Amino acid sequence: MIDSEMQAKNPVAYALRKAGYIPLPRLWIRRDEIGLIHDIAEKSRVEVNNIRGAASRSHIENQKVTPENNRDAAWAAHEKAQARS
Repeated sequence: MIDSEMQAKNPVAYALRKAGYIPLPRLWIRRDEIGLIHDIAEKSRVEVNNIRGAASRSHIENQKVTPENNRDAAWAAHEKAQARS
């Protein structure tokens, strides 16, 4: 998948991969080993959550419909403004 396609499809995963993180696919471990995995993941929890939040906010901002990027929204904003005057 091309970088821009991946970024558009899943901006959070893209941002995390760009920061050097990789997902752990389905792994087989013993129950007594899960604590080790959690300990390792906990070390990065704050940074991962910050990256997730920033990527999500950025994606949402880029997806907002505004009068500048949508003809129908522009017309609706115009009609709303006319109704107020």
